[in-house]
Amino acid sequence: QLLTSMQPQVAELFLRVQFTHATDQCMLKPETLQSAEVRQRALLQELDEIIADSFNYGLTAGMVTVAKRLLFVQHRHCSMVHELVRSSPEDLRRCWHRMVKAFHSHINNQAVLSCTGHDIEYGYDFNDWSNLGSFVLLDNDIWQSVFRA
Repeated sequence: QLLTSMQPQVAELFLRVQFTHATDQCMLKPETLQSAEVRQRALLQELDEIIADSFNYGLTAGMVTVAKRLLFVQHRHCSMVHELVRSSPEDLRRCWHRMVKAFHSHINNQAVLSCTGHDIEYGYDFNDWSNLGSFVLLDNDIWQSVFRA
């Protein structure tokens, strides 16, 4: 019943299991990342064709849209892992910097850094936490200039 009632989620789960298995296989035997990517693209193409034909299996248009979005998320996840595997330490740093978003909250007049769904209120010059020293509030002009940049 799970397979028929939650088809997009089951497809996503199987994609993640397959991706993890393919990654493990690449680590165990000398297979190039390029050949693993070719197999991954072939699998994604096959799943996309299955979903496109799934109207014959009783999926509504909305369910097909959700399934295609889940496939896109999975493809993006795989691409990001491949990018991280290939990159140098400097590229990794740039990758994380691209993911950090900075904005100013007008509600509580606070600078906020956001990364992977976690928000950090930024506004203090962090001293050594071990001695619990005093915290100095950054000047308003300093952090606003950061967000203008």
